[in-house]
Formats: sequence, C-alpha cells, structure tokens
Amino acid sequence: MSRAGRFLSSSTRTPGPHRERSRRARPAILLAAALSAAVATSSIGRAQAPSAGGPAPGRAPAAERGGSPSGAPFGYHGRGFELWDYIGTGLTLAAFYTIELGSDGPTRAHWTGPVPLIDRPVRDLMHDRTRAQREQSDRWSDYFWYASVAYPALDAVAAPLVRGSPRAALQMTLVNIEAFALTSLLVRIPHKLLGRSRPLTLGCEQSADYSEQCATNGRFVSFPGGHLAVSMTGAGLACAHHLHNDLYGSPLGDALACGATVTTAALTGYFRLRADKHWLSDQLVSLAIGFGAGYALPVWIHYRPFWESAPRSTNQRSGAADPGRARWGIVPLMTPDVLGGLLLIRS
Repeated sequence: MSRAGRFLSSSTRTPGPHRERSRRARPAILLAAALSAAVATSSIGRAQAPSAGGPAPGRAPAAERGGSPSGAPFGYHGRGFELWDYIGTGLTLAAFYTIELGSDGPTRAHWTGPVPLIDRPVRDLMHDRTRAQREQSDRWSDYFWYASVAYPALDAVAAPLVRGSPRAALQMTLVNIEAFALTSLLVRIPHKLLGRSRPLTLGCEQSADYSEQCATNGRFVSFPGGHLAVSMTGAGLACAHHLHNDLYGSPLGDALACGATVTTAALTGYFRLRADKHWLSDQLVSLAIGFGAGYALPVWIHYRPFWESAPRSTNQRSGAADPGRARWGIVPLMTPDVLGGLLLIRS
C-alpha cells in the first residue's frame, strides 16, 4: 500500500536506508516547492501592482474585473505576513523537523486501551470486520486526505491568479504554510514522544495477520490522528479564505467550497475509523487541532486579529460590515452515526 509523498503521516514503517532517506527528504522538497511558488507569486504581484493612486491606466475598475458581489475590489482582505509571522512559522517548521528527523518514534506504547464509555463502543460499531475491507478503507482515507490537502493549496493560488490578484495568492499560500506547519508540529510531538496503541492492536492479539502493522512500530502512533488533523486543517483554511475573500465571487459558491472540503475531511476521519487505525478520542482531538490551526488561527491573527477592534482588510480599511453579503458557517459533526458538517447560511 503506497504512502508516498505524505507531509504528515500517522503511520510508521521500517523501510530500507535508501527509501528512508527518500521519505524524510520529501517534506523538505514539498516545502521548498511551496516557498518557491510563493516567492514567484510575490514577484509577479510586485510587477503587476497598480500605483497607490488608483487602477493602472487602461484597466477597468477591480469590481468590474471580478470583484465581490458588494462591489468591493477582489483581493486579500486580511493582515499580510509580517516579520513576526515569518519568524513564528520558521521556528514552528524548525521544531517540526527537529522532532521528525531526530526521533524514530516509540518502540512501545506508553498509552494503551480505550477511553472509557466512548472508544470501545464506537470501535465495535464502526471498524471493518475483514482485513481486505480495512485495507480498502485505509486506501479511501488516503484518497480523501490527498484531496483535502491539494484542493485548498491549489485553490489559494489558482482562484486569485485567475481573478488578477497575485498578492492574494501569495498571502493565502503563506497562511496555508503557517497553518500546516503548526498542525504538523502539534500532531508529531505525541506521535514521537507519547505512543498510543492503535485499536487494531486488539485484533493483532487475536491474529498476527489482522494487519500489516501488527509487527511494526506503526501500531503505537494512534494519538492523535494525523490524517484527520491535516485534512481538517485544509478544510479550515478553505473556509477561512472563502469566507473572508470571496474567492469565487459568489456567497453560495464560496459556501459550497467550504462545505465540500469539510465533508472531504470528515470522510477522511470516517474511513480511518473503519480501517481500525484510530480511536474516536484520537479523532476528536485531531478535529480540534485541525480546525483550530486551519480556521481559528488564520481568522484570529490575519482576517480578524484579536488585538484589533475591527476586521483588518487590505482593500477595505474601514472594516465595515457588508450588508449585501450572505453570512454562513460550517459546524463539523462527528458522532458514531453521523460524520460530516452542518452548513448554515443567512442572507
């Protein structure tokens, strides 16, 4: 089963030296590619930026070229990256790579067994009964994981460039890197230092053929769920960007984009439970980490900084509310019977 190219994985394997070096180099390659794209976008933005006195000669007003429904020009409506943002993100990434490359992870579990009342009943209800079914669910969780990470990353670049705002593409990409870096660190610390037995270890006690992880240290990295945490980070970022920047120029379109990413992330978590890779308590913590880093962090320090009395906006300095814009939100839902999100829209 392939696990190639994953920035953060909750699996631990014992590949050969060449494959191990290649696996550890991939996060650095992906990060370098992302930063290169950000620098290139920044250069384009500076080359195309109009003068402070108004739009470039011969160009239509921004609202006519694809601004928001309220008539405000399209662009990045948040606080741009400043020196302390770069320093904080750099320190977070440094801490992540120190832990990732400096530790091979637990060789035994320091936390075994389910959380009373919630873990065991949900596990008994949801996990697949055959190995083939569990492996299929594992593959589905990978597919949804890739989609929930790739979509917000590409969307943050493609949509602003199509609508003529390279600066918005740059700033949203930087916010994405910041959020994914924080999630990676918060997830990897307990993976490497704590060590919790996956629920599949119960099956391994009955049969050594229950899972390919029965004989590997990968069975000790259950808490928290890396797949769901990273997927929910992507969903939170998509919601934050669409909610505050009108990426698609339509309240309904932006709401549907947010809802789709939340649903994709929720399906990631659902199939991890079906694959018997995580306890429900793992996933609940992952949900909080992911949506906290992906949504709360960008909103609180970029789109609506908690230290400012009014929303920060590049194109709307007053921060006044837009009465013509629909207000909406996503409430994640995760129960033994329901896994998804509730979409709330108020016109």
